[in-house]
Amino acid sequence: MQPYQPLLIDRFESGWITDLKPWNLPPDAFSEIENAHTHHGYVEKRSGYSLFGRIVHGESVAANWDVSSITQADPGVVTVGSTAGLTNGDTIVFYDVTGMTEVNGVEFTISNVLATTFEISDTSGFTAYAGLGFIYLIPGERVMGLHRYINSDNAKILVGFDTKRASVYDGPNERFQPLDSADIFDSGTTDYVTSINWANAASSTVAPLFRLYFTNGKTFNITLNGIRYYDGGTSTTLFRPDINSSVPINGCRFLFALRERLILLYTFEGPNTFPQRARWCQAQNPDAPGAWDDNTPGKGGFVDAPTGDQIISAIQLQDIVMVLMTNSVWYISPTSDPALPFIWTKVNDYRSIGARFGAAGFDKWVTSLGARGIVSSNTTESTLIDDKIHDFVFDEMNTDHINKVYMLRSFAERRTWILYPSDTSEECNAALILDEETGAFSKYNIDMNVLGYGNLTNDYTFDDMTEDRFPDSSADPTFDFFGPETFYSFSFEGQDDQFLGGDISGFVYLLEDTTSDFGEEISMTLTTSSLNAGKEQGYASKVGYVDFFVNADMNTLFTVEFNKDTAAAPYVTQNLDCLPNLGYIASVIDCTVKTPATDGVTVNAPNHGLATGDIVYLYGVQGMTEINDLELTVTVVDENYFDVDVDASSYSAYSNAGSVFERRFFKTNVWKRAYAGGTGYQHQMTITSSGSSSPFEIHKIKVYTKTDSSRTIG
Repeated sequence: MQPYQPLLIDRFESGWITDLKPWNLPPDAFSEIENAHTHHGYVEKRSGYSLFGRIVHGESVAANWDVSSITQADPGVVTVGSTAGLTNGDTIVFYDVTGMTEVNGVEFTISNVLATTFEISDTSGFTAYAGLGFIYLIPGERVMGLHRYINSDNAKILVGFDTKRASVYDGPNERFQPLDSADIFDSGTTDYVTSINWANAASSTVAPLFRLYFTNGKTFNITLNGIRYYDGGTSTTLFRPDINSSVPINGCRFLFALRERLILLYTFEGPNTFPQRARWCQAQNPDAPGAWDDNTPGKGGFVDAPTGDQIISAIQLQDIVMVLMTNSVWYISPTSDPALPFIWTKVNDYRSIGARFGAAGFDKWVTSLGARGIVSSNTTESTLIDDKIHDFVFDEMNTDHINKVYMLRSFAERRTWILYPSDTSEECNAALILDEETGAFSKYNIDMNVLGYGNLTNDYTFDDMTEDRFPDSSADPTFDFFGPETFYSFSFEGQDDQFLGGDISGFVYLLEDTTSDFGEEISMTLTTSSLNAGKEQGYASKVGYVDFFVNADMNTLFTVEFNKDTAAAPYVTQNLDCLPNLGYIASVIDCTVKTPATDGVTVNAPNHGLATGDIVYLYGVQGMTEINDLELTVTVVDENYFDVDVDASSYSAYSNAGSVFERRFFKTNVWKRAYAGGTGYQHQMTITSSGSSSPFEIHKIKVYTKTDSSRTIG
């Protein structure tokens, strides 16, 4: 009898490939990979996100929204200085209330708004109000930008923008605080905010300028839009300098700082629009008298690209600015001529971009997404880099909303994120992921509108590792170093980069952070290439079994489905855990809390074979997860039931699954085996894993096959 031969896949680098049929794919490739990615040669389920904050608005007179009273009633009645700016149905949040601290940081929908009072939900069970407190309005507007202001101390301060206003992140209190008391934008759904930090000591008599210049790309309109800056104060400032003391600069699409000059692209000057223009100020000080004067050499100036194309996007690379236009690629570079300090150079005629933020900069090139695909451009050429997923733009995206694509690099993980609307959505509900190490693609299902970087000003320590702050960690002061999170995963410097995402409802999230999406499960799906060992010789083959080398985890389960030939339904499905050999005893089919709950839990584990006094451990229990990973002393009821003495007062209800083991979990990698048995000319596996607090990694796959005598060709 012919023995099974192993096919070892021990390094995953190909990622998602859609341009080849399954039987032509490399063994380490996937015809489908969702909510996962390749990383350092293995496949990893993506991390989730946690709440970082919400963009908020304030009132023009701050004291108006100071709280002076909250009743203990149903509904609760809140008294403030004035309800100006509030209306029925608004969402507000309380901060710094004393006494009735239960309301702090909580969002409430208000009703019955009168001159100085409004109502919130039931507060009758809360502690009595003692004093202080204020409210902010939660506008629920989409996040349009997450940018960092760098101050004179070189500290990075996050500024978040929605469609109307800006908020600055208050690190010590872990919340956003409003800047302007009135709207500064009237942004549409694609008027994303772009920014540039400017720092210089203008002269010995002028204070140094440390500013974050920003714009939503729209022209100034009476009080809204245009160019503004933030300099660390409590509001932003309109920046509307004159050209030649007569024509105001009313805005631009992009801003850059290059060779000590502020450069504006796609400008709005007076009533006119210049979609091919680069305009700059004099060196060192954009506020100096005549700084934008283009009649005096050495002051300001401009140069228009000699094309009918319009500027769509731009990225600075070292000492040049790559500019992506409607049907061509250009770059702006500095010269030694003070009268013309910058010039345009054309790279080629190539439609490489579809959105203002559909590009990301690397060391020597720009990667962008347009109607023709994903392109890398430098100063000499533009090259398609999506040969693995060439039809992605046409098959996966809603190209009617390609202008919502938003791209940014996650430097810590060396991954590029491309937010996009799927073919059935008008909003960005997915992310194409490019692994920068291998060039492999994968896909996340995730609802984000923009990406950015922020900072925390807190340095978390061991004492901060509590269950309320980090639900996936242990509240036990000894801390569970063998759980899904460790002390070191939460110990970071306050100025470390935090990769952020903002959604269409004003929420800002910390990405790549935890094992759930703000408490919601993450579901991963992988579909392999064809694993027929005899395909090259034209024979069918039989798959006997498959071994998976995975990261061991006490909570993670995964399912393997085996398909053959063209059948849509799997012929075998097997559920596996990620536990090492702990000495399996029996399967759990129910856990019932005793009465009273302090008396423990009765476990239904048929034919358990245990004796009273035995020590066991339960793993994989769903619902009543609190019983997992405890040292349990058995009191036998009968051959199918035993009691364990635990205080189950706070336990959740059992739902399903679980097993009884002899030994306690230890963390390592482990081989897990799934049995197949099918014979055919094409074999594929679909691997799924769902849940929160259930990380999953596949490091190796070993497929055991043997050639069948059946030929697949005549």
